[in-house]
Amino acid sequence: MADGSTAHWIGSKSAQKLFLYFHGGGYCNPATPAHLIFVHELKDALGEDAAVLLLSYTLAPEARYPQQLKQSVELLRYVTKDLNKEPSSIVLAGDSAGGGLVLGVLSHLSHPHPAIQPLDISQPLKAALLVSPWVSFSTTAKSMDTNKYKDIVPAEGLRRWSNTYLEQAAADNYNQPGLAPAEWWKDMQVDEVLIVAGSDEVLLDGIRDFAGKIESVHPRTTVFIGPGEYHDEPIFGHNFGVGETEQSRMIKSWVSSKL
Repeated sequence: MADGSTAHWIGSKSAQKLFLYFHGGGYCNPATPAHLIFVHELKDALGEDAAVLLLSYTLAPEARYPQQLKQSVELLRYVTKDLNKEPSSIVLAGDSAGGGLVLGVLSHLSHPHPAIQPLDISQPLKAALLVSPWVSFSTTAKSMDTNKYKDIVPAEGLRRWSNTYLEQAAADNYNQPGLAPAEWWKDMQVDEVLIVAGSDEVLLDGIRDFAGKIESVHPRTTVFIGPGEYHDEPIFGHNFGVGETEQSRMIKSWVSSKL
């Protein structure tokens, strides 16, 4: 892309339906083979005329906030302005930290970030898919304690990754979407939203609080909590030989029915 960022096509550039995917990893870790399996599943759920464009954003500490958000915005700018893709054919999708980037992009469309060039789109995006989105860097929620022996993500890791990502930057509505009030989201430029998480993840309380705000102002929002499932299980379950999860089934059903 023009800013030097790299993204990887999975499927044809001429596909009519397009996922822009932002991977998780605490902003500090790269995409894994499990992410590649998952994005292939997304592509297959949309049918033959679909593709995924996976952003390889710069990891912290090589780059700090808001560079990763800027690269995410530039990916959307590239496909809508350079490739002339219709926003109504585009789904923003991401897991964990990547879910935070999806929400950062949606925030930027409605409330331009002061350090990033505004982006105007001609119509709302088709959808946003958020898998275990990392919406708050706080580690004091009750679920941090009740789920600490059930989840694969430790609170100490979350603190280390968020500090590395932010460095000296202040918390705001772009890097921690859970801080934003419900009114911030009322003009989201997206038609459909799906938020999924596991009942056994440490981030659960923050995700539920955030999802409630979105539901209150955006009626076309679906929220699903997979019983007995951990953080990012639709993705990292592939590493542990886990079969199809409740969240995975929900995602595939939603993609096929809504998109």
